[in-house]
Amino acid sequence: MIILIAAGLIYYFSESEVEAWLHACPWGKAAFINDGSTSVRAEQWRNRPDLALLDVYNALYKPYTKVVASHLAKTISISLSTPVAAVKEGVDTKLYWRVVNPIRANIIAPYRGYNVEAAKKYAEIIQLKMSRYTKHRVFKQIPLNSPILVDAIWMLQPARTGWQAEINYNAFLTEFGLQPGDQIELKLEATVYPSGKGQPTIQGFNSIYGLPIEYYKAGEKPWFFSWGDERKYSHRIGQVISQAIIHL
Repeated sequence: MIILIAAGLIYYFSESEVEAWLHACPWGKAAFINDGSTSVRAEQWRNRPDLALLDVYNALYKPYTKVVASHLAKTISISLSTPVAAVKEGVDTKLYWRVVNPIRANIIAPYRGYNVEAAKKYAEIIQLKMSRYTKHRVFKQIPLNSPILVDAIWMLQPARTGWQAEINYNAFLTEFGLQPGDQIELKLEATVYPSGKGQPTIQGFNSIYGLPIEYYKAGEKPWFFSWGDERKYSHRIGQVISQAIIHL
């Protein structure tokens, strides 16, 4: 009963994953049958019902990231929520940025009253915008020691289940030589390790599964047909990415 309630709670958030679980669960149409993709360890649920509960439990605790900009306050808010994570090496978070391609300028054709000086000035502005775009058009990671993150206002969520940072627009203008009116894209990427990066979750477990957890050997992704492998894998609930375009 607990398993079914949990499955119902997350059905709306990850329908395809839970649908596969319900299909292979003890009450499903294909009980305890592996489908070779999502339910690769369903046959183990017959003798280990705790694994079926664990798979649904893990889906409930997927991490959540958010990037929101307030043009009125000239601030950017980035946040991460992760109900379950190891104290040491439990979360791997990276923040990336790039300049968005500015709107291409229309060709200014001469006409009666045409202001040559204004047109030249406008062309110079567009040229400078394009030069900044060319320099920063590829996503680059913002290091932790960058003034953008060091000078941000940080807040911890209750019970240390996540954090939120407020970044001022001026931090990007100063750090990267941007100008008001430029558009940037931010990407917050987070991976959560409930037992710590590189640590096994279930002793003796030798199968990969994806609801939506994954099991990796340190620095290596297992082959698709490697669920008979006896190596220990790192438990990863999942990786989440949040992106937003900000008009500075």
